[in-house]
Amino acid sequence: MPFMSPMLASPMPKVALDLADGAWAAEEKFDGHRLIVEVSGGAYRQAHGNPSGKVTAWGRYGIVRELPTHITDVLATFPSGVYDGELIAPGKRSYGVTELVNSAALVYVIFDLLVLGDTLATAQTYDQRRECLGKLFECIPETPAVVLAQSAVVTSNEQIQTLLKAVWAQDGEGLILKRRAAVYYVGKRSKDFIKLKKLQTAVLTVPGFEASKGTKQNRGAFATVVLIDDDGNKTTVKHSTTRS
Repeated sequence: MPFMSPMLASPMPKVALDLADGAWAAEEKFDGHRLIVEVSGGAYRQAHGNPSGKVTAWGRYGIVRELPTHITDVLATFPSGVYDGELIAPGKRSYGVTELVNSAALVYVIFDLLVLGDTLATAQTYDQRRECLGKLFECIPETPAVVLAQSAVVTSNEQIQTLLKAVWAQDGEGLILKRRAAVYYVGKRSKDFIKLKKLQTAVLTVPGFEASKGTKQNRGAFATVVLIDDDGNKTTVKHSTTRS
């Protein structure tokens, strides 16, 4: 199956959201690497007593990514499908994902479903996709390598603030608010997904950059800027080079 570009979240709108009717759910916004993962052959092989499927992972811009074996071994037991999630290094920022010392501790957090078997799930609502994922994880042995993101229906700004404070207390990044009736818009930035992040300032040094990868034709061209803070922590920021 060809790469499916992930749906992106929008900033919080200036007009307050109507939360009273419970139309929104909140998930933690993870500070890692967004990955689309396809498991091919999983459902067929499970039916024939061999729970091993082929696992392919792509970064946000469609570049194939290699996953640690402790994660691919688990994902290979999943039904055939396409999953959306975040590769994280627990207790670390996004830069921790690429540090070799953290490789064995990496976790793939799944928070959405794009395809299940032969069924395109993107036209289903968020609630329907979450229900499918919940049932799937009930059938998969519990493991720290691949987990399902927690989701909570929110009905007030006070509840959102409580959730945000809990995430920030664990040095997390923030929340994603998702409209429960929303479908999944492949490759689009949607107002049905809202990101809430803490605003912070930092003095960063730019020691260099990595040349553009991908091509304009596949809309995957980007350059990577390297950033280092005063404590020596290193991270990278990708910048699209497809705009003319």
